[in-house]
Amino acid sequence: MYAWLVDWLCRPLPERGVYKNSKEAFLALVGFSVGLGNFWRFPTSSFEYEGATFLIAYIVCLLSIGLPLVIMEISLGQYLGLGPAHLFSRMCPVFSGVGWAMVLQLLMITVYYNIILSWTLFYLGGSFLSPLPWSHYRHEHDSGADSLKKSYESAGLYFNQSLGGLPVESENPYELHPRMVLCLAVAWVLVVVCLVKGVRHTGNVFYVTVLYPYVVLLCLFGLNYKYINLEKLIANLTTVNFEKLKSLKIYSEAASQTIYSLGVGHGIVMVASHNQIQQNVIRDSILLCLMDVVTSFFCMQVVFSVWLSVKSEIEEDIKDISGLVFKVFSALLAYENTSLWAFLFFSVIFALGFDSQLLMVAGVTTSIFDQYPQLRPYHPFVIAFTCFALFLLGLTMCTKTGIIIFNMMNTYTMRHSMFFLTLLEVVIASYLYGYRNIFKLMKKELKLWLPLPIRWYLTATWTVITPLYLAVTFGYFLYSEDWSGPKDVYFIIGQVIAFGPMVLVPLFALHAACTKEKNSVSDLLRARNDFHTSRYREDDFVCRRMNAIPMHNFAFSLDSENYI
Repeated sequence: MYAWLVDWLCRPLPERGVYKNSKEAFLALVGFSVGLGNFWRFPTSSFEYEGATFLIAYIVCLLSIGLPLVIMEISLGQYLGLGPAHLFSRMCPVFSGVGWAMVLQLLMITVYYNIILSWTLFYLGGSFLSPLPWSHYRHEHDSGADSLKKSYESAGLYFNQSLGGLPVESENPYELHPRMVLCLAVAWVLVVVCLVKGVRHTGNVFYVTVLYPYVVLLCLFGLNYKYINLEKLIANLTTVNFEKLKSLKIYSEAASQTIYSLGVGHGIVMVASHNQIQQNVIRDSILLCLMDVVTSFFCMQVVFSVWLSVKSEIEEDIKDISGLVFKVFSALLAYENTSLWAFLFFSVIFALGFDSQLLMVAGVTTSIFDQYPQLRPYHPFVIAFTCFALFLLGLTMCTKTGIIIFNMMNTYTMRHSMFFLTLLEVVIASYLYGYRNIFKLMKKELKLWLPLPIRWYLTATWTVITPLYLAVTFGYFLYSEDWSGPKDVYFIIGQVIAFGPMVLVPLFALHAACTKEKNSVSDLLRARNDFHTSRYREDDFVCRRMNAIPMHNFAFSLDSENYI
């Protein structure tokens, strides 16, 4: 038995996967960043702040926060070849909890994000039926306006009763919806199938899931052309409300959208960690931000073209994805009574979300494999087990009250922790590790030439503009939260979700301080020697495993020889 264990421990480990070429690497970045947030969050925020007003604030935020953080995270992830959990444990051991908090936040997002994909699969299956199943109450002989209104009412009723589990007064609120469970299971099986062969094979999926939505969205815009009121559309795109542009709220909302959409502060490090060492970081970062803002703007046109035409009939404000996608767009598709367009539309929604979901789940499993490389030979089993565990967590949103839990998760995961962790990330990288050291590794290891204007821009943003913007935004969201008066259980659980990942930071710091042995406090604030190993050294870990002391890869390891 002992001989078998030694033989198993000392066998060669599979290499950490990298993308086949620069195209797949860039498509992975686009797939992770460009998703449902561009189609749903950005347009709904634009409705609230009158189109061009929010777009201006978003571009300001993209230049102040988005692009600098994307360049920083892609550079560090690509250089070290490890996910966020192990990046910070090597860059600044006392703050190793920052990386693990990002992984926890990513895990929470994956749980509710796949619920949206399961809804989409349900509607995708319904699109093969004629008439569409959510159009029972559509009356052919009504006037166009009345039919459109009834189509919306029918679509809302169908969603609430088929997926939302409403009403719940006379039913067991914890009863599972069999159809929802089945769709959620299918969504997770698709994730397993695409991830099971590793990152080199996952890249092939992105050619479809990233490029396909742009083609169909353009066609959808053409389909909706007859509903477009060009005068209203142009007015919404050219009118700027300068009073709202002066408020702090719009820039805070733009910061939230930027962080969520680009994936900074919780996942893009993982995507870049699979890049080849000399992938052009500056080019990819600039193109990624351009793709993000162009996609958001284009999605806004598609959504506006529908919303402006039906707003007078619906007479409701749409602020969530269930209302926008599964009620407004479903109503229009039912009114048109076209199964083909219904299939194309919901396939686009699925494609937009699926590649992001793939990479978010990969971010969780990558952290597991980075922590325990001996599990890499069992990659399919780890992927399947992780997805099964996340599927079980998602079952809470397949109940009669599932829509309430979904809205709570969707709301509070975007709150305090995301800003706090992103702020800590900038401070650690720019001040504790040093922005000049990042420039050095970009030049020496990544072989990048940085023109002076880019160096000045990154220096100003990394050291002043980005951390100040994040600190003000974090403070604003704390201040704007309604803390007064009695709170129900959902508010309390929501705050646990919002602050939960942050708790890992002091817990890991306390553990690091208690196990520092002969190292001083200043040692815990300095990068370890192995941070300066440009890619992960498998042979070093195998040697350590033979002595059953996996210190090289352990996030809490504080051996004095690991410091400079």
